Amino acid sequence: NNCISNATFKISPKEKERFFALPTAFSPNGDFRNDVFKPEFQKTIEIISMTVFNRIGEMVYYGLGDQVGWDGKYKGEFQQNGSYLCTIVYRKEGVLKKYTSTFDLLR
Repeated sequence: NNCISNATFKISPKEKERFFALPTAFSPNGDFRNDVFKPEFQKTIEIISMTVFNRIGEMVYYGLGDQVGWDGKYKGEFQQNGSYLCTIVYRKEGVLKKYTSTFDLLR
């Protein structure tokens, strides 16, 4: 469907700068556009881990460090269209924080 979507969220209401963004959907269909679900962040953020869960709460992805990114596969199998939950643990100014959001996988 050639859909591209990005959403930007402020993590802390005390922050005046935009420093963290997650797409609201991604389409891992091999067209080299929006094929990997991953956060976009400023250098002031250190990504510790990213976890993705499917609708039934099964963990389908876990990655560590700033190079995290889910390709839409679990155990080598393409996952179904639908909503998923993402949790990102990150560090900003020495403080560990956690952010959770939903997104859609579209093929």
